[in-house]
Amino acid sequence: MRSSTSSSERAVWKILAVTAAIIAIYQLVIPRLVPDGGRGHDQWQENLIKAQRLIYHHVTPTTIVVGSSELARLTLPGDVYNLSLSGGSALTGLEVVLRSDVQPRRVVVEISEAILRDPDAAFLDSLFGVINHPLRGAVPVLQDAYQPGVLINHVAQTWATAHAVVADDHVRPELYQKLVAAQVEAHATAPDVLTLEHIVVGLRRAVDALHARGVEVVFVAPPQAPEVCASRESTAIRDAMHRSFSDVRWVPDPDCASYQTTDGVHLDRASADRFAAVLANAL
Repeated sequence: MRSSTSSSERAVWKILAVTAAIIAIYQLVIPRLVPDGGRGHDQWQENLIKAQRLIYHHVTPTTIVVGSSELARLTLPGDVYNLSLSGGSALTGLEVVLRSDVQPRRVVVEISEAILRDPDAAFLDSLFGVINHPLRGAVPVLQDAYQPGVLINHVAQTWATAHAVVADDHVRPELYQKLVAAQVEAHATAPDVLTLEHIVVGLRRAVDALHARGVEVVFVAPPQAPEVCASRESTAIRDAMHRSFSDVRWVPDPDCASYQTTDGVHLDRASADRFAAVLANAL
């Protein structure tokens, strides 16, 4: 009986030793071969990877941009980190900045309808859980960007992108009008006073915390289709933020009519590049 138990224990220890060796080799090799890791399988994982890169790579960009998918497409020149989270909001990105050790000189905050979304508690818990956070810091290959499936997906996407013809991201005029009409309808009602007050309180807390660290905060309202820019919801949000944050510098409101979107709120490639240059110049 003892011999059987002893053999089982030795087998377990051998398995653990082999597993530890594989993890050690993987950790030694992969971050050196692919320093930035791979892309996520979906929007949630892509957002996690984007946040984890900022948290664990121990870099301090001069400027961090926080927002939603409306700014996520922007590629900004210089020492800028775009933490805009598709499907998320600036409030979630602000929490990531505040809870991490990063110390930028400036944080640019997207002011759009997405600011009405509360910080994503599940997303933040995944990043800063009492076990996940220190463990990913100690063992980098546990970060999402270095997962084997993510790296395989990254290689496949890189190959496909290199061999693909760049597609035009414009939509048919009749479809575009339908998409814009849907966005106008979605933005037709101004947020109620309590909702705006709730958002202002959360945003004020984050802004004051950044100011206390010596970080400049800048607000920007990204261009949308003119009909959406002028909607009750968009106008009410911008007006409320202007009234409540007189101590925050704004990037001048863009001329929405001079930009083209794909659906009323997301800029097409050419307009995204042009607005990125405008934003970079304003900063």
